[in-house]
Amino acid sequence: MAKAVGSNNSYSMVNATFDALKNMQSPRDVAGRRNKKVSDIVSGREVQKDADVAAAVAADTGE
Repeated sequence: MAKAVGSNNSYSMVNATFDALKNMQSPRDVAGRRNKKVSDIVSGREVQKDADVAAAVAADTGE
């Protein structure tokens, strides 16, 4: 997800998107920098995804 700071005209949004794409890092790069296994990095992504789904369900049901 890219964020354009300031104006959100089309040109700014395209530039912000390309900047975000240029700065993307693979799980292998992140794991190497953190001295962890790739599976540790990717499994954290699944945990966050599950938490986001639970929060969305709770918000929909008013819990």
